[in-house]
Amino acid sequence: MLRVGISFAISIIISFIFLPILWADVDVLKGPHADDAKTINLKMSYRVSAPDKTYRARFVLLLPSTLPYRQKVISKKWIVPPTKIHKRGDSTYAEWILDRPKGEIDVGCELKIELYPFDYSGLSRDVGYKADYLKDYLMPEKYLETRSQPIMDLAKKVAPANESGGILLHSLFKGTLNNLDRFKFANEAKGAKGALKLGGGDCTDFTDVLVSLSRVRKLPARHVHGILAASFNDTPKHSWAEVYVPQNGWVRLDPFLAKLKKASFRNLKNYYITLTYDRNNGIYSKKNGISYWRYWSWGDPIAVTERLDCGFGVFKERVSSIRGE
Repeated sequence: MLRVGISFAISIIISFIFLPILWADVDVLKGPHADDAKTINLKMSYRVSAPDKTYRARFVLLLPSTLPYRQKVISKKWIVPPTKIHKRGDSTYAEWILDRPKGEIDVGCELKIELYPFDYSGLSRDVGYKADYLKDYLMPEKYLETRSQPIMDLAKKVAPANESGGILLHSLFKGTLNNLDRFKFANEAKGAKGALKLGGGDCTDFTDVLVSLSRVRKLPARHVHGILAASFNDTPKHSWAEVYVPQNGWVRLDPFLAKLKKASFRNLKNYYITLTYDRNNGIYSKKNGISYWRYWSWGDPIAVTERLDCGFGVFKERVSSIRGE
């Protein structure tokens, strides 16, 4: 009887010790800031306008997906169900094939997304990535010209050779801000080399420079494309960086908003919707740089009108291949 009582007591003690750990594992997707989560309703709507002699149209859209510590897609409602869903790396694409389209056809979806704070001030530790995965974020690529002499020289100039980890990252972050001025949004990407030559750029250019400097100094870094769930002037589409720091894991940084005094090295607002970590996804074509969406048509050309709405104003843009528009 005594032995049974001791065993029961031990099991109770073990339960009290390990239950918090088990419960913590349940929320690993959200990270330690689940109580500070923000729910966003995002509507991504695209109107395809097709003349009478268009016999096929194809439309591909980059979609938000659930990403640990960053965001969770709670629900998704299609305007018209897609023909296919594609996964490539961490990116998700919906594809619609429209045969014999006539007039105007709406495609897209409405999503409810839970966003979690994810910056250097937090306790999130998105760690544990293997070297084979991280090495891809150390390589040069289009717009991230890490073998360009001006970029290599700047990476050495802004941070002493003995700096590492978070201290090194902070120096590279400051170096980006000190060497770039804020320019208005531009559709044409300059790349890190071009941005340094011009002495400025938009959010894409600031991110290209920080990512390139980080890669030169052997900090894995990636260019993130997404949407800001906040009021905007030109567009809610935005770029920022994530850099992998030992002991901290991936860290989100926004040099462009920091230049505007709307963010800092350590603190970011919780309004980032991540779409892709691929700087040059191009939606099936590397030569196209980044594309949030893309269309093709057979027969007469088509036009697509985009409407993005996450509760802070509607962004609208029409892209047309129709002659005369």
